[in-house]
Amino acid sequence: LVVIIRAFVLNLEKYNSVLDDFIKEIKNVFPAIKGIFINLNPKNTNTILSDNIIKIIGEDTIVETLGNKYFKIGPLSFFQVNPKAALELFLAVEKNIEDNSTILDAYGGVGAIGIFSSNKAIAPVFLASSKLSISVLVGPKFLIL
Repeated sequence: LVVIIRAFVLNLEKYNSVLDDFIKEIKNVFPAIKGIFINLNPKNTNTILSDNIIKIIGEDTIVETLGNKYFKIGPLSFFQVNPKAALELFLAVEKNIEDNSTILDAYGGVGAIGIFSSNKAIAPVFLASSKLSISVLVGPKFLIL
């Protein structure tokens, strides 16, 4: 379960009592929540999230399984929220990849298509605008540009 709450905090140092009560209520209503984060973005732009994240409680990442692949998803990661549809999409893409090819997973969030197809492709290459969105994927077969 992922919950995104957009809020304006005028004085972060004085949030404690209100935010603590809110977090307790969220955890009571949604016990499956694995972590709660605050994202600070003081810029007046069309970008909602910044790289400035504060973990309030819980785990740094969650793990999602699609097929025989596991994906670590962090607070700035993009991942398909409909696993059944994502699996169908990834299987369709994988059918069109030649064995031992190099594929480019450009702006693909956590790099799900590249990782899912890594059985056929020898060198998935991931391109993202934020290293934080795919940094949980770094391994011997992965190159981040």
